[in-house]
Amino acid sequence: VRSDYTRGDYLEAMTQGRFPAVIGRSGRGRDRWYQSYVEQLVDRDAAQISDRTARPGTLRSVLSSCAVRTGQELNKQATAEDAEVDFRTADRAIGLLEDLLVIARVPAWHSKRLKRLTRTPKVHLTDPGMAAHLLSVTAEQLGREPGLVGQMFETFVVSELISHIETAGERTELFHFKDRDGREIDAVLERAGRVVGIEVKSSGSVDRKAARGLIWLRDQLGQSFHLGVVLYSGANPFQLDDRIWALPISSLWHATRRG
Repeated sequence: VRSDYTRGDYLEAMTQGRFPAVIGRSGRGRDRWYQSYVEQLVDRDAAQISDRTARPGTLRSVLSSCAVRTGQELNKQATAEDAEVDFRTADRAIGLLEDLLVIARVPAWHSKRLKRLTRTPKVHLTDPGMAAHLLSVTAEQLGREPGLVGQMFETFVVSELISHIETAGERTELFHFKDRDGREIDAVLERAGRVVGIEVKSSGSVDRKAARGLIWLRDQLGQSFHLGVVLYSGANPFQLDDRIWALPISSLWHATRRG
């Protein structure tokens, strides 16, 4: 289905966030809402689920570090250095933020059929609007930062995938893929032995080069590879290769509505 969404629409959607209470608020009103919400998380909610919680300032610093690194491999030592705490404190804070459902660890996909795969998980904030708030970026500013916009588009898609998985009729697992030869795939879904690979691109046009990792994985897995998708900010769906398609990012929620 052709999409009416533009790249700017996606940037607005991801900086707005997923919480119903914040949708439709202005930039300043949205920022105040997120500020209050983060304060509630670190000052009150954390203490209610753990008697060994980190200090609010430490928890906030670790959360801010995770925002900077959203969509990247989880580096606990770097996070500890960002927050100016020791490794064990950072590790405990990361676990607490995960319990609060503020961050999600996406494990690395592995298979006995493939060698040289990495095992490091990725970290994502579960709400891209909170990430944008912690990074102090508007949609317009985000669009001008090539590295960060890629991370945020990936986090935006992963947050959608997590929502779909939670309501799926069959057990579906979410991973990312990376091997020691530098091949990466942003998201891998596995259900009953069938694999779907997903690449996320912020650009409005893509070609077969964007699917190189998906094509390689398809060739390695054979019939276990069900589908490969390059999600991008353009308007039209089209086929890139055998079992591999380019689709507008909005296909994620349009497909749900049709289902």
